[in-house]
Amino acid sequence: MNMATFNLYPYNTYILYAALILLIIYGIILVIHLSKLAQAIKAKQPVFEEIQKNSELAQRKASAVKAKSDQDAKKLKQSLPVLLLVWSIFQNYQQNKKDGERGRRGLHDATAKAFKERSQEDRFIRSVKRSMGI
Repeated sequence: MNMATFNLYPYNTYILYAALILLIIYGIILVIHLSKLAQAIKAKQPVFEEIQKNSELAQRKASAVKAKSDQDAKKLKQSLPVLLLVWSIFQNYQQNKKDGERGRRGLHDATAKAFKERSQEDRFIRSVKRSMGI
């Protein structure tokens, strides 16, 4: 099987020169566009730096807010039982006032009743936890 050959002998060098000239023209166009891109990036650089600075500042603020929130949650978790106990004493005192006990004696009875209820609740919770295996 004999393949036909395609021979452009007298024109081979002209085609090579034309391809090289075309490559040079495309290279020049590429350099021009890259220089315009570099100028645009250089002009936008302060804006990018400002955005990055603001982003870092926002991240620092968010982490500070989260730390503060965690701190507040911890304080609330620590103070909640005390607040509930004070509320219970207040309610018991109000009930004692309706029953006729006022002043220091009423406050003392309300406090004793609140602590008694609290200790009973604690015992109940511990017994439930023990039965659940917690």
